[in-house]
Amino acid sequence: MVEIVGDTTYFQYATNISEGGVFLSRTLSHPPGTRVSLLFRVPGQPEPIALVAEVVGDAAEPGMRLRFLGLERQPALREKLRNLVGRYQPRS
Repeated sequence: MVEIVGDTTYFQYATNISEGGVFLSRTLSHPPGTRVSLLFRVPGQPEPIALVAEVVGDAAEPGMRLRFLGLERQPALREKLRNLVGRYQPRS
């Protein structure tokens, strides 16, 4: 996953993703309220998914929790994300 803050680009490892947000592990967190742009590629899809997110607070382990923003105004993007998350959820 690529994280962009201002003019700086970071390459991150996402360990937990849901329809509402993502946890980026083993990274120093930006202050809560910082907005970031995220870009990630999904296997089998030609175009990456681009989202805006906000840092929502400190985590128990090194990393940062992000909440996706604006999905209520982007139903197609929300559906893409729902399909992605559903693909990787454990099946019972």
